[in-house]
Amino acid sequence: MNISKRYIAQLINKTLAGFLCFFLILMSSCPVTIMAAETEQKTVRVGFYPCPFNIKNQNGHMSGYAYDYQQDIASYTGWKYEYVEASWPELMQMLKDGKIDLLSDVSITPERENEMLFSSHSMGTESYYLYASNRDNGIDQSDYTTLEGKRIGVNAGSVQDDLFREWALKNAIQAETIPCKGDD
Repeated sequence: MNISKRYIAQLINKTLAGFLCFFLILMSSCPVTIMAAETEQKTVRVGFYPCPFNIKNQNGHMSGYAYDYQQDIASYTGWKYEYVEASWPELMQMLKDGKIDLLSDVSITPERENEMLFSSHSMGTESYYLYASNRDNGIDQSDYTTLEGKRIGVNAGSVQDDLFREWALKNAIQAETIPCKGDD
């Protein structure tokens, strides 16, 4: 019995030594692969528009939630970004036309899902608010029915415009929507 135990121990040692040699050979080829990947860095054209998520100071330094989020993605992918600055509607059209590759803050709609790809992981969540003047306008934040008959400004043609109309219909609120251009 001692002979078979010794034989098995030698066999195990030889097998482990073989696996160790294979592993070391495999690991020695990895730096070459990594270096090759670094030299073939992909350039991605990214839309950048002024908003609270994209900030550019007087010195040209970019920051903000969307910018920082995209920089985190680049740290994993190795992508090099080329920023394209324009208004959000212009950038959205550029994305549809293939002139840029990536744009932040795009809400998913069925129509857009047919035109572009969306990440399986969201970059954040959206909350929508109604803002009212502080004068006595009869609006009570705890009673949606006080919006009945009110005039409510919405960004014309936006996803939020559609969402508000759906919400008002669902809650049986008859309010007049006033299309507004931009945040002004």
